[in-house]
Amino acid sequence: GLNRYNPQREAFERIAGLASPDVTALATDRAGGAWAATRAGLAYVAPGARTARVFRHRPGAAGTLPSDEVWSVHVHPSGAVWAGTSAGVAQVDPRSGRVTAYRPPDETLAPVSALA
Repeated sequence: GLNRYNPQREAFERIAGLASPDVTALATDRAGGAWAATRAGLAYVAPGARTARVFRHRPGAAGTLPSDEVWSVHVHPSGAVWAGTSAGVAQVDPRSGRVTAYRPPDETLAPVSALA
């Protein structure tokens, strides 16, 4: 799962809405939001939010993750978010929510477990 520390209450608060409790990687953006890679999608938690927005794979649909199994996440200095999945890499535009998937042509790519 994912928790956030609330200094006013001096307590941790659980973030709701993750597609999976198995967080495989975590990155923060310049705005203070958190991006969580999980085994069931990529989740974004805006600063101060208590629920996550989840990006998932939808078979046959354009603009979705290559796979729900997300193993890595990286926030580029430009603000673009990159997610490494078990079936390719995706770029997420945090402003629009648009996802661009990059899949290998022959499906031989191993899971992308690190991005830099």
